[in-house]
Amino acid sequence: TAIIDEMGLNIYDARITPTRDGYSLHVYEVLESDGQPIKTDGRRAEIEARLSLAVEAKQDRLPRVSRRAPRQVRMFSTATRIHFSPHRDAQSTIMELVTGDRPGLLSDIGRAMHATGIDIKAAKVMTIGERAEDVFYICDACGRPLDETTNRSLRTALMAILEDKN
Repeated sequence: TAIIDEMGLNIYDARITPTRDGYSLHVYEVLESDGQPIKTDGRRAEIEARLSLAVEAKQDRLPRVSRRAPRQVRMFSTATRIHFSPHRDAQSTIMELVTGDRPGLLSDIGRAMHATGIDIKAAKVMTIGERAEDVFYICDACGRPLDETTNRSLRTALMAILEDKN
């Protein structure tokens, strides 16, 4: 998602869906930074090329997003809320996260999950104005639902990142 942010795009909606062969399908609905849809074939081709290069690069280091939040978003303050619950499949934990939206939000969430050893099985990401409402279906590195200790560690890591930048 850092590439998307670097290109001045905003993620309006996103889904991560696992496939039967062990991969996952990532679908992002993006808009230009001014909220307008992508209008030209040239811009679409540029986005596709940059994303293809990023996927093929397999970088060890996760890129950082340096773009600032638009002034309209900085004017609002959405308190961060994180809620964990067991998923009915008993194979994962549902994490619901509500926080203020900003450039690099998904990158920071992913960085915190990676640092805590969390795998994302599926996700639904939605932005409503300045507010991000995201649902992640997550598990530990062994494919098990999170225990209370891991929930606390992930919450602490996320709050440190999210409260620092909101």
